[in-house]
Amino acid sequence: AAQFGFEDGEEPWLVNGFWHRSTLAGIVNGRFGALPAPFTGTHALWYGRDATGNFLSPFGGANAGTARSPGFTMPTSPSGGQVALEFKTWWEIEGAAPNIFDIMSVELEVTTVTGSVQIRVLRRLNPTASAFGVTYSSGGSNQPPIWVTHSLPIPADIQGRPVRIRLSFST
Repeated sequence: AAQFGFEDGEEPWLVNGFWHRSTLAGIVNGRFGALPAPFTGTHALWYGRDATGNFLSPFGGANAGTARSPGFTMPTSPSGGQVALEFKTWWEIEGAAPNIFDIMSVELEVTTVTGSVQIRVLRRLNPTASAFGVTYSSGGSNQPPIWVTHSLPIPADIQGRPVRIRLSFST
């Protein structure tokens, strides 16, 4: 099994936009207060600005970024078993059309047998419902964020292939 974290000495993820490795200590969000400690270890991967506790651009308007794991070969399932990507999230987004704005997706960059790279979306984390004035978080509608565990099955055609996990955020 492959395992990734964000601790000192681990191979770093390739990041752009506001993605960065953080202890989250001292970062305060205007709506829900202090960000939590990383679920395990001393660091987490976070999309946001430490100074403001959110992902809003200092110049207004759209921003986006990706975080890409080190490359690895996706394990194959044992007979009758399932390969899954397991991870924890803690997030909060605005309530304006959360299925259209502030898109959070978990993807795989898959190297095909011909050497090309395909992006496969495993899951969008956004809620599909929308209500005016509602804030959405990993804890639910108008609820404070909480750490949530996800387990995403890996399709059989990806197993055994060279891949990178890719986290994407676009607002």
